[in-house]
Amino acid sequence: MKVSHAEIERCRGDPVAWVRAKLKGGDGEGTFRRRGFQAALRDAICHYHRTSSVSGAHTALSGYLGKFTNAARKQETHDALDNYVYWHRSSGVIVAHSRVRLSYALGQDVFIGGEITRLDVDPGGGRYTAVLLSHAPTFNEAELRWPLIQLAIARQFARDPDLIDVGLQDLSGVPCVVRTYSPSELSAAEIAGAELASEIGQAIILVNGGAHE
Repeated sequence: MKVSHAEIERCRGDPVAWVRAKLKGGDGEGTFRRRGFQAALRDAICHYHRTSSVSGAHTALSGYLGKFTNAARKQETHDALDNYVYWHRSSGVIVAHSRVRLSYALGQDVFIGGEITRLDVDPGGGRYTAVLLSHAPTFNEAELRWPLIQLAIARQFARDPDLIDVGLQDLSGVPCVVRTYSPSELSAAEIAGAELASEIGQAIILVNGGAHE
């Protein structure tokens, strides 16, 4: 079973309820919910990083927003894309990858999934920064997902975990809040992740009526 990094804390709070919703077809990341302006903007930003084309990103954004009827919000979203591009081009940030999909094993066939919006690289120091883009984000460094993302990116890109930073940034492109977890914090996160995998396994058995079919 795959747990989106965005759903880890909710899953930890009530593994049984989370598993029950997952098995009934709901999903933690909200892909069955109606897409919003923020998701469309994030997709357009990823398009920009893949192609380096501002006009192409705006064309893609128009397509993503095609079914929305609020013309003012549409224009605001296009303006936000321009603001982000301006930030990026003036920041000097080098983007190595965008829309990185995670798959990090916790044990017992449980994996951390979800998406990293951007992976920045420091050519001089060899560091990677895994960045999530969100509207008006609040960085809660106590969340288990952050050290697990650090570990996941390190494994996926064959880097020492000490060379991986994790960060959260507003969609407007304001400066990123960045954190690097220590080896002891990463070790504690691995233990907590394994415990969560065990709890999910037990929850699956309980939800399925006490036995696998």
